[in-house]
Amino acid sequence: MNTRTTVALAALASIALPGCFDNFDRTLYEGRDAGVDAPDLVDADLDTGPDTSAADAGTALIFGDFCAPLTTSVIPTGETAFAIDTTAATDNMRDLASCVGSTTPGNDVFLAIEAAPNERWHFHVRQGASVDVDPVLYLLDACNERNCDSDRAINSCGAGANEHLSIVAPASGGLYYLGIDSVSPGGFAGMLEIYRPICGNHAGPEHSENCDDGNTEDGDGCDSLCRTELSGVMVEEAAVNDDFYSANHVLVADATTVLGEIGGGCDVDVFALDLVAGSTLTATMTGRGGSCPALAPEARLSILAPSGTLELRVATQEACPVLTHAIATTGTYFVRVTTVDNRASGFDYDLAFAVTP
Repeated sequence: MNTRTTVALAALASIALPGCFDNFDRTLYEGRDAGVDAPDLVDADLDTGPDTSAADAGTALIFGDFCAPLTTSVIPTGETAFAIDTTAATDNMRDLASCVGSTTPGNDVFLAIEAAPNERWHFHVRQGASVDVDPVLYLLDACNERNCDSDRAINSCGAGANEHLSIVAPASGGLYYLGIDSVSPGGFAGMLEIYRPICGNHAGPEHSENCDDGNTEDGDGCDSLCRTELSGVMVEEAAVNDDFYSANHVLVADATTVLGEIGGGCDVDVFALDLVAGSTLTATMTGRGGSCPALAPEARLSILAPSGTLELRVATQEACPVLTHAIATTGTYFVRVTTVDNRASGFDYDLAFAVTP
C-alpha cells in the first residue's frame, strides 16, 4: 500500500482479535428478524499484516489520509469489516457544518467506493474500548468539502457512541468518497463495517433491511425497498428502522397506531407515509397504552420532507408530544422518533397517525 495515503491499522491486534468481534450493537438491531440477532461479520483483516493473504483476496481496502488521489476500494457484496486507526492521519475536511451540523476538527480518513445503480450501502463505524470521541460519517461525490450533502452524512449519536449511515445510489451509480471523521480533535481506533444488502434476493433481511420477501413488489407486507409495510389499528414496529432508507412503511387509511420501542438514547425509529397534497398529518406520541408518564425521557418527534433529512416540524416533550403538518406536495414523508439526550434509557411508546383531507 502507498504509505503516503494509507493509514496504518495500528489498533488491529487489540480490536479485531478472533473471538472479540461479537460487538454488534444489540440495542439497535435486536429483533430485526423475529428476534434473531444480526450475524457476526468476518473480519477481512484478521491476519496481522497488509491485505496480501488468501483470506484477504478481493477485499483489500485502502484508507487514504486524503480523498484524492485514492484508488477505488474493492468491497465484496454482503458484509465486511475492517479495523481502522485515524490517529496517524491529519485533519483535511473541517468545514462540514452545512451537512453534519458542526465543524469536524478530528483526524479524517477516506476510502473510495464504486456504487452500482440503485445499490444500497450501509456503513457503521464503531469506537474501540475506552474511546469517547464523537465520530462523523459522510459521503462525497467529489473530493471537496463543498460536496457534502446532508442526505449522505450523519452525526446524530454524540460522544462515546457509534455512527451508521445508509445510502441508495442513483440510477446512474457513481463514485463516492467515504469520510470517517470526528467533531473531537485527534483520532481514534475502531472498526468500520460495510454492508451491501440486496433487496429482493430472498436471503432474509440483511443488515439495514427489516424485511425481504424475495421480490420488489409493493402491497405484500414488504415493499419495493424492503421496508416492512404496517397496516391496521394497532401494529408493532419492525426493526431495524433507524433511517429513511429502512423506515417502516405505514399504510395509513383512517388511523394507525404503531407500538414502538426506543432501545436507548441513540436509537432512532423512522416511519414512512405516502401523503397527498392538501391533506393534514397528525402524529401523537404517548407511553404504552396511551399514558403520559411523568418520568419518561424527553422525546423528540419530527416530521421530515420527502428527502428524508429536512425537518418540517419538531416537538420535544417529556411525555406525549404531538405534531401536525399540512402537506403541500404529494410524496413520501417521514416521522422520526428519538430522545433528546443520546444517553437516555430506552422506553416503550405508542405512536398514532391520523390523516385528514
